[in-house]
Amino acid sequence: MNTIPKLKIHQTNLNRNIDFKDIMLNSSYDKLRFSWNSPNQLEIVGIDCALCSDFSTTEEFYSLSKYYKSIIDSNKEWLSDLSIPLIFIINSFDMHSERKTPWLNIPRGFIFIPETIYINKKGYKKLITINNNIHNFKYSAKKSVDRNLNPKLKAETSLYDFSKMIEKSIKMMNEKKISKIVLSRQKNYDFDFNINKQGDFLSKAKVRFPNCINFLYDFKDLGVFFGVSPETLFKTNGDTFYSEALAGTIKSNQMLDSIENSKEFEEHKFVVDYINDKITSFSNKIHYNKKPHLMKLKSMNHIRTEFKSVLNKNIFPFDIIHKLHPTPAVCGTPSNIAMNSIRNIENHDRGWYSGTLGWIDSNYNSHFIVSIRSGLSIGNNLYLYSGCGITSKSDNNREYDESEIKFNSILSILNDE
Repeated sequence: MNTIPKLKIHQTNLNRNIDFKDIMLNSSYDKLRFSWNSPNQLEIVGIDCALCSDFSTTEEFYSLSKYYKSIIDSNKEWLSDLSIPLIFIINSFDMHSERKTPWLNIPRGFIFIPETIYINKKGYKKLITINNNIHNFKYSAKKSVDRNLNPKLKAETSLYDFSKMIEKSIKMMNEKKISKIVLSRQKNYDFDFNINKQGDFLSKAKVRFPNCINFLYDFKDLGVFFGVSPETLFKTNGDTFYSEALAGTIKSNQMLDSIENSKEFEEHKFVVDYINDKITSFSNKIHYNKKPHLMKLKSMNHIRTEFKSVLNKNIFPFDIIHKLHPTPAVCGTPSNIAMNSIRNIENHDRGWYSGTLGWIDSNYNSHFIVSIRSGLSIGNNLYLYSGCGITSKSDNNREYDESEIKFNSILSILNDE
């Protein structure tokens, strides 16, 4: 990877009536097609890779990030007047855990530049082609097949198993080894997530979860990774940095005043303190709301604290990803002990669930999310994931019920209703 490729980028304005979902599902592709949608803000569809790389360790990622950064820096003649999402990254929750089904053949991390990019920014639609590559798009109406086939549960982390996991964790807290840990469950379904179902997912997700980033990455034979994430890891715009602590889940009819001094507030504070500490290493003029507020979703509310700061000089999005992730919102605290504990307590491999996913544009603006409320489809096997923050105040049944509500966020979209 010593040669820096020259990128010839061409952009074309598109008719506002073009449906990006149709483009996504009906374009020919060899390796990858994907959709990223922040409803009413930014929608991106990408087809195949002009350049792509796997990575298995953080060291490999940093080496690759230097290479991909040099591509932007060496192509200023084509990129200086553009501000387009160009480099896309997917990163596992744990770069060092034992690989298990269904993640055995899927890389821990993936970084790529698409060949063809469709961008819808608040109604203004563009086609971006790189090195004159454009993929054939031929619209075809959906076939009416398998409309009655909903996911059928085959296996799951049971209430009994989850309770044992929680009890082990609380024992560690009583021994002062950890203060918080996030435990996840896995469910395995029989489900054909075919092109029709993918289209249904893309249509329903943006309507039912307008405050979330919905995403779908189709890696052909490797599988389809998809989800509706409410959680931003960070965003950058010029030298302005944004992040958030999103931790602590309550019922949709509950208000903050009714749960002060609760377990949910306790776990939220762990995340606030962590982010505030981490961002001091790469930014200044840090501001955050001292009193959290609620992010309201369809079936639950999340406690949220927003951060804003100014990036130090020569700090780029590549540098930030592994400085922030994983936060106590998906791992625990202290993070190194919590991570090791998760490896020992959970019987499944999280893979890309609760990892990071996002993009960096040609001017180093960026947006990365935490890939929660997500699943992986391979053949007729569907794997869904859900997690809960555990503290010494946790109740087994309440945590299990919370995880079920989170599972239902995805299932409500996949089920025919």
